Amino acid sequence: MISYVSTRGGVLPQPFDKAVLQGFAEDGGLFVPETVPKLSMDRLTDLSGMDYPDLAAAILSLFIDPSVIPEPDLARLVRDSFSPFERGRVVNLIPLNGDPSLMIMELFHGPTLSFKDIAMGFLIRTMDYLLQKKGPGFHRPGHHRGHRAGCCPCRRRPARHRLLAPVSERHDHPGTGIANDNACSR
Repeated sequence: MISYVSTRGGVLPQPFDKAVLQGFAEDGGLFVPETVPKLSMDRLTDLSGMDYPDLAAAILSLFIDPSVIPEPDLARLVRDSFSPFERGRVVNLIPLNGDPSLMIMELFHGPTLSFKDIAMGFLIRTMDYLLQKKGPGFHRPGHHRGHRAGCCPCRRRPARHRLLAPVSERHDHPGTGIANDNACSR
């Protein structure tokens, strides 16, 4: 089973589901895979012929144990994640100045027109999936959109609800689960 470690090295390796639901490692680091699988040239050739959702699911399956998310569920999560994109292809390669040897990758065809749509749609659906497996009483961590309307868990604390978004000093201390001067965590 692939384990995830903190970029700061201060926590024991964690399984995928715990790392995802925890957000940041307890030492404030980011979770990264403890090892990276090696792929043969034959496997890379097989992957090169896939459409983007199938390719993403195949690569993610190398990092997510099927006992945590079985491959059919993983494939569905990935497909659902990319369904709101405006084009059939999630990532588009466009020749620069008509030169097919120099390509630009377009990463802005998601619902918010941002590159982060590629990862965030999958992350949110994965969190929902994992929390559903855990049962009642667990909720998806919230997000902060720059407003103050009760989004801080210091003011209104739903059961096991924690904000993950980084904050700036201009916001009224929405929590991120990290002990920093510009965040609260309760």
